[in-house]
Amino acid sequence: MRTASEMSQAQRRRAAARVRRLLGAGEVDRLVGTAGRRASVEALLTNRPARTVVSVQDGRDFLSSRRLDHPDGLGAERLATLLSRLFWILGAATVVAAVVALVVGMVVSGEDGAAADPFEALGELPGPGGRLLVLSLPVLLGATVLARWVLSFMRPVIALADARYAVRWAGARPGQLARGLPVVEPFTGLAGWLRVPAVVLWAAAGGAVLFALWLPTYDDGPPWGIYLLAAGLALLGMLPALGSRALSRAGAVAQDHLVVLTARRRGLRVDAATALQEQFLQVAFRTPLSRPSLGSFVSVREWTAYPLTAALDEAELRRRRTHAATELDDVTVASPPGQAPLVVMEQPGEHGGLSGRFDEEYAAGWLVGEAREPGSRDRVLLLVRDQPERFRTEVLPAFGQHHNLDLNTLVVLDRPEQLPSGRAWLESWVKEQSARRG
Repeated sequence: MRTASEMSQAQRRRAAARVRRLLGAGEVDRLVGTAGRRASVEALLTNRPARTVVSVQDGRDFLSSRRLDHPDGLGAERLATLLSRLFWILGAATVVAAVVALVVGMVVSGEDGAAADPFEALGELPGPGGRLLVLSLPVLLGATVLARWVLSFMRPVIALADARYAVRWAGARPGQLARGLPVVEPFTGLAGWLRVPAVVLWAAAGGAVLFALWLPTYDDGPPWGIYLLAAGLALLGMLPALGSRALSRAGAVAQDHLVVLTARRRGLRVDAATALQEQFLQVAFRTPLSRPSLGSFVSVREWTAYPLTAALDEAELRRRRTHAATELDDVTVASPPGQAPLVVMEQPGEHGGLSGRFDEEYAAGWLVGEAREPGSRDRVLLLVRDQPERFRTEVLPAFGQHHNLDLNTLVVLDRPEQLPSGRAWLESWVKEQSARRG
């Protein structure tokens, strides 16, 4: 994402005005202590918040206030929960309807004079029942896909609702503007989703042009109507593309002049409760008794704890746990429902091999210890990205009992060992370690 300093002064002012409008003009005016568009924009652009030790307490205060004002979550969060339930209901209904249609169709197709295809035979049944059942399948499937698509961009919508509430909350706290809002800017995420319709429309325009070129030319000349349609689609695609650029600029201004949290590419959505995270990597290996030099690389898992979720109540913890389980791929929520801190475990995806992206992310990191998994003979090496001295005193305690380690077998190295750098080093390194420790 570009920064506000890379924009011209006029672009920065327009972006700041857009931030003011999207977060609520009156609320932003109250926050910056001015009235009117021009004065608010100038006041916003002169603000330079910085993350300090006070930011953690600001985050806790923000969470407490939001819990009091919205005990059931913000409206966007409730909508996301409703859509998630609707998605699973529609998915289950689609599967049930497909199975019923297939079974009934197979029974009907076995009768004399009926079509061999089960769905065709079902549609030929007397009365509207069979045809309605067949027609319900694409309708249910389309509704399921639509619900999943809407769910996929609810994260920036929730972030926008969170930011709007943060503006109102900060407006009642003297000095909060200078310390910044303990939320992430939502505009970059919304900009990303606006690029999708732009690309779809441009692809449709390109397809129309190719279709027109493929058509044979008759005496009445080229198919100008198709070319005009393609031009219209291309121009229509410019609208979401321009909107995406405008939102990206608004996000850059908000990041530099209003908020103090930064979004992450993966993991739980960043807010005041999940801004702080502690992580380590568990690399499990097995050493055969007969030939230790042939030790095998078993699995790799990254464990992440969010210590500040301890400030949440049980209902909020359950809601976040549900969202984490439904929104994130390859992620398992390790902490029990309603218990803090929230802990998740992530493994490489289906096509990511044994090490996935962790080869790159933990390159030149540190080996800090070794343990065993409970009830398993697999040995586990413990890796961190940086600051290995924090592992014993800060990182591991943040997980409570949710780390899948037998603490009686835990050995923390007095002198952490530097990990290799480069690409695709993890699997060979684990085999070397298993041979050395066998």
